[in-house]
Amino acid sequence: KIFQVAFLAMLLAALTIALRDPRVPLGVRGEWEWLRVSLPTDIAYLAFGGLAVLAHAVFSWWGARDLIRIKGEESAFFRESAWVFGLFVSTVIVQTLVMSAAPDGHGLDKWAIALHNPGSSGYYLVAKQTVGDPKTFLAEYPEWIKSRDSLHIGTHPPGLILIADYAGRVTRANLGLRDFILAHMPNSTANAFRAIGEVPGLKRWERLDANDRAALAMIGGLTLLACSATVAPLYLAARRARGSAFDAWAAAAFWPLIPAAILFQPIADAAFPLLTISAIALAARPRGMLAPIFAGVVLAIGMQLSLAFLPAGLIVAILLASSPETSRSRRIGFILATGVGFLTVTLAFWGVTKANPFLIWSVNLKHHAHFYVEFPRTYRKWLIAAPLETAIAIGLPVSWAIARAIVFGKAPRVFWTGFAVIALLHLSGRNLGEASRLWLPFFPLLLTAIGPGLDRRAPKPSDLFSLAICSACKLSSCKAIFRSFIPTGKGSSIHKVS
Repeated sequence: KIFQVAFLAMLLAALTIALRDPRVPLGVRGEWEWLRVSLPTDIAYLAFGGLAVLAHAVFSWWGARDLIRIKGEESAFFRESAWVFGLFVSTVIVQTLVMSAAPDGHGLDKWAIALHNPGSSGYYLVAKQTVGDPKTFLAEYPEWIKSRDSLHIGTHPPGLILIADYAGRVTRANLGLRDFILAHMPNSTANAFRAIGEVPGLKRWERLDANDRAALAMIGGLTLLACSATVAPLYLAARRARGSAFDAWAAAAFWPLIPAAILFQPIADAAFPLLTISAIALAARPRGMLAPIFAGVVLAIGMQLSLAFLPAGLIVAILLASSPETSRSRRIGFILATGVGFLTVTLAFWGVTKANPFLIWSVNLKHHAHFYVEFPRTYRKWLIAAPLETAIAIGLPVSWAIARAIVFGKAPRVFWTGFAVIALLHLSGRNLGEASRLWLPFFPLLLTAIGPGLDRRAPKPSDLFSLAICSACKLSSCKAIFRSFIPTGKGSSIHKVS
């Protein structure tokens, strides 16, 4: 174990040096690179963030020490549920404090900057400028989306715009809620809103009043809660994949420490893992038709937000088709039940909104494909760069544990399904660049291999603690990259606001 910790420490030291060396590209030069952050970090906030991660590591060790006593399929619902709820609370705290420890402009102030910036998110400004009457907007969306470009809005269904519009309507209709949010938002977020208001040359619809600021802060807060809540279906997915309570706990306890899950807040990508892993948890080992139906419902909701849920649907179908100890006819029934849930919600959305979702998705796919016509990528370079970025985004200590599970044949079926689909998409060249963001919805699947990868013979709570401490060091080194989602190079869709 001492050798393994020393090896991880060497890897992390090498990564830190590489991230700080401007000669090392954070991507592929001339095509896509993440900028480095050169601003200093406040030592007090960094200390709070470090203490939060240490406390989370202790909590993870404590939970593992208790849950490791649950053997096999032994039912301990309330006991496990209590630990998972505590893990959710710990996740909210640790992710908030780690974000607070980032340099100015890259912590909780990013909630204002990223959600306002049309390049990184921009759904709220699109909603503010174009929605008007939601019913009319949705009915005209299939035609409206055709005129969008291939950079951002044009590749998405209307769900995120609708959520942003609804958030604005809620704060305008509930002044008490608006004032509460404004009074309790972090100072750094309020200062960022103030800085945006001082940017010269903003158009009228780009300026933010009190209702707008409250709505954007609420979206950021809900994204944090959704990202943190991912631990619950992640635990369930790992548990239902015939994993022990310890294996499930190891998978869920590391989600708060995944660098990408923190770095990409508050944009919607950080909330997507909650839906993807929820659908997959329902399909991991169904006992009846109800779970697959709900998996289809979750996928249908996700498909109104992003096409990232297309591969999630493929993962669900593979899991159901390969369900162990299940007859072929029953597997077919599971897949059909998922389709029923999916089509029920999708057709209901079409009927209510008059917006053909299948037409919208086809336009989104055309825009996505056209991106690589406008901004070509070198396939062979990204074939190497994307897996490296993925390993860094998920954390080198976690990647090491996953590699051990693969080498020793201990990774569960749910992991292999997700891994195979991600590999297939990567080899197909569909996503060349931004691997740390594009694969984020599927990172929870990869975490299900952590527990089996910790120890081949008998897992120990101390293994979880030492790996968590290494992950804390990993988070510290990663603060040098991802400059508020402002990439540089050919094909960039992000614009600075200050």
